[in-house]
This record gives sequence, C-alpha cells and structure tokens, in this order.
Amino acid sequence: AKLDQLVAQGTHFVRWGSVQSGEPGLTVGCDNRGGGASAARHLLERGRRRIAFLGDATDHYPEFRDRYRG
Repeated sequence: AKLDQLVAQGTHFVRWGSVQSGEPGLTVGCDNRGGGASAARHLLERGRRRIAFLGDATDHYPEFRDRYRG
C-alpha cells in the first residue's frame, strides 16, 4: 500500500528484491533460482552430500523460496 501511495504521488523509486509482475515502481533483482542451483552444483561437484538450507522458503520471502528451489 505504501509503494502504491508513492506511485500515486508521482514519486520515482527503485527497490531491490524479488522481481514479480504487477509490483509498483522499478525493481532490481537477481536470478535467485539460478544462484541456488549454482551453489548446490558447486557443493555437489565437491562431494558434499549433506547440504542445509537456512531460511524461510515460503511465499513470504520469494527470494529465499527461489534460492531453495534452485
């Protein structure tokens, strides 16, 4: 709601976070899923088999969710 208010006021802003369609303003993000896959591949190639993910991989934190899925 606060971001929508900024848009309504004509305020220009850029946010960092999960890039999702329909979000107000401009968003800068990264390929969280690709990053998670790359990190897992790196560990697996080095023989690691007991890999933990620490974070909340729910829709409440889409960046963490995407890293976990990767």
